[in-house]
Amino acid sequence: ASVAIIAFSANTIFAQSTSLHVNVQDIYSIVVTDTDVTIDMNQAGFFVSGNSSAEQSNHIEVSATGEYQVTVAPALPLTGATSGETIDQGTIVVTANDGTYLGASGTDAGSTASFVPATLSAGGAPLVTGSAGDLRGFDVKYTIPAAKAPAYLNVAEDIYTTTVTYSIAPN
Repeated sequence: ASVAIIAFSANTIFAQSTSLHVNVQDIYSIVVTDTDVTIDMNQAGFFVSGNSSAEQSNHIEVSATGEYQVTVAPALPLTGATSGETIDQGTIVVTANDGTYLGASGTDAGSTASFVPATLSAGGAPLVTGSAGDLRGFDVKYTIPAAKAPAYLNVAEDIYTTTVTYSIAPN
C-alpha cells in the first residue's frame, strides 16, 4: 500500500497563479522632427505672391491615447540676426496634413485628425484636432501668403528668426 501512495504523490501537479496588472495612463506626447526650417524671400515674385517652405514630412509626431489638439505658437516676432529689426510673426501661416502612421505593429485605423491653417500669434493657434487616440506624423508647411508678403519690403537684408513651439493637450 505504501508503494501505491508514493506513486500517486509523484504524479500530482502543483500550480500557483499570479495577478497581472496592466497600468494604462493617458499619454499626450509631441515630437518635432526637423528643428530648422527656412522660407526664402529672395526673388521679386515672392514679394508679390508669397512663398512657402518645403513640406516637412512627418514634421510633428503625435502619440495620444485619446482625443487631442495640437497648437502652434511663436516665441517672439521674427527678429533679424544682425539688424535686430523685427517682422510680425502673423505674416506666417502654418498648415498641416496627415503624414505616416507611426505604430510599430498593428493596423492603422486611419486618421481622425482635422486641420485648420494657423496664423502664428503670440497666444498660439489650433492646428490639428484628433477625435481619437493616434500614433501619427503630420506633414507641415510654413507659408508667407501673398497678402502678407509686403511686410518683407523695406526691412534690412538679414535672416529673421523665431522659435515655433508645438503643444499637445487632451481635447
